[in-house]
Amino acid sequence: MLIKTEALVLHKVPHSDHSAVVKLFTKECGLLSFLVQGLHGKQNKNAYYQPGQFLEIIFHRKAGQGLNRIREVQALHTEHTAQSPAYQFWRQQLLSFAVELTTFCLSEEHSEPELFDTLASNIRSLAQGEVSLSWFPLQLCLDVSECLGQGLPLREAQRKGGLDVWNGHFGQANSLPQHSLSERDCTLLWEAQQSGIWEAPRAERLGVLDKLVMYLTVSFFPGKTLKSISIIREMASVH
Repeated sequence: MLIKTEALVLHKVPHSDHSAVVKLFTKECGLLSFLVQGLHGKQNKNAYYQPGQFLEIIFHRKAGQGLNRIREVQALHTEHTAQSPAYQFWRQQLLSFAVELTTFCLSEEHSEPELFDTLASNIRSLAQGEVSLSWFPLQLCLDVSECLGQGLPLREAQRKGGLDVWNGHFGQANSLPQHSLSERDCTLLWEAQQSGIWEAPRAERLGVLDKLVMYLTVSFFPGKTLKSISIIREMASVH
């Protein structure tokens, strides 16, 4: 069966001199692996398959295990606004963070169209400078957890002792501070969701980011570590 769908490039591993195995998050079918040939030479398809690139593809869905093959591919270009070199650098790091987080949270061949659309919207806003660098990683964590059915009840938590991110419950007397979003943290996140701007001190933002990543790790990819989080924490310390 031929399928036409939008897709986000997540990962590429060389297969031969002119081919690679590419993991795509497709809107219609979820996470799929493809064998892509003609990456160099006259066809030179390599530019299409860079992590973070959005594509429109037509492919033959292969039943059972095995690599799919793409029949047609077209890049979906995201408009970028002119920004300083420093902004462009951090924007690329945030894109890498979004790609890695998405890769860890997805299951093979499980359709997540709402998550796909949310990611596309977040990445488009980042490219066009419509979201602050400091708020983007926190918003992304909240959006991913919401789309995957594990959204944090921030509004209620402001009045119920915060949230224990280790188990997703409201804060209890025995909740450890390093595992908990305080009532203030939840209030700051809720207000930032409404305004799109994080207005609290950087140190608080770093602590909240670490706890959100902990929540996602426990909920969706236990035992794995986001390699990109170290540079995102570095960015959060200066923006």
